[in-house]
Amino acid sequence: MKLLNLTTISILGIPFTLIITANAFAQADAYSGVTDSMVLFVENCAVCHGENLEGAVQGTPLSGELRHGDSMGAITSSISRGYETAGMPAWENVFSAAQIRNIAMYILETRANVNYVTSNFDFPLSLPDGEIESELHDFRLVTVIDELDPLPFSIEPLPNERLLLTEKTKGVRIINTNGEKTDLINGTPRAFDDIYRLATRLDIERGMGWLFDIVLHPNYDDNGWIYLYFGDRCNDCNVISRETGRSVSMNKLVRGKIMGQEWTEEETIWQAKMEHYGPAGDVGAGGRVAFDNYGHVYFSVGMKGGSNHRGIQDLSTPYGKVHRVNDDGSVPRDNPFADRDDVYRSIYTYGHRSPQGLEFDKS
Repeated sequence: MKLLNLTTISILGIPFTLIITANAFAQADAYSGVTDSMVLFVENCAVCHGENLEGAVQGTPLSGELRHGDSMGAITSSISRGYETAGMPAWENVFSAAQIRNIAMYILETRANVNYVTSNFDFPLSLPDGEIESELHDFRLVTVIDELDPLPFSIEPLPNERLLLTEKTKGVRIINTNGEKTDLINGTPRAFDDIYRLATRLDIERGMGWLFDIVLHPNYDDNGWIYLYFGDRCNDCNVISRETGRSVSMNKLVRGKIMGQEWTEEETIWQAKMEHYGPAGDVGAGGRVAFDNYGHVYFSVGMKGGSNHRGIQDLSTPYGKVHRVNDDGSVPRDNPFADRDDVYRSIYTYGHRSPQGLEFDKS
């Protein structure tokens, strides 16, 4: 098994049209979201620049220094406006703004030798030595603990300088100040470890019934509440699971307290309707939680509806949303859809794919 290090911080141009690489279609099969852009490259641009940005007889290379700049903005501008005197047409009236941005990103990633299915998941972890300079502080990276499961999700500092850690397929642990880890906390929602991979994306480990974020209540010192977000997995619990004979899951938010090594006093804060539990894996489930300054808790639900984006614009489903409830799970009266009975009244924003980051600016 690959092992993971947990680290901490201690404070101290050339004109161009477009190209496509030889393996582009294989990549497109693996990640269908870029297929349309790759077809545009082939049909409109590949003739001028060679399959690996090395240039062609009637075009110039896109490797090395670019005369008009190699930033996202510079490349987007070059594609949009073109350079008529150099033989490059303007594409702003041919491609949409989104297509031009996708093309620019493709060029940037190809120049960096990073393709659409590169995850570097097999690269060994190495930490830089010495101090690292930044605008605000110099800092260095120090190993706190190693030999962790390679699928952690959330780290939450405790007031006593220990750390709460969720390992997605294992459970909840506490990391002590000396770098030692406790056994898994007893009594938390179950985490499932039956990992599988799709043949088209071997770099992504998939499954359902994973643990996600773990967050302290803002008044944790007084009330001891810890919020735990996870994929609630079940069998034979709705029509889909009974018809297919497969497990289904859906995000669920609970809170509880840790007494010694025990998870206690669990309360359900939010749970979707059982009809919305489905077979989609938890890799795109979102899974982040954040509090504001006013007693509200926000949590993200990704594209659990299947078919990538199904239901994310539908207010009667929980998928593709950021939800907002009071810290006890009740719905705030000023939520956007709090007065409707035909929707999830916890919805705060919608139309998301898989929100993996969620923070509230408390300044």
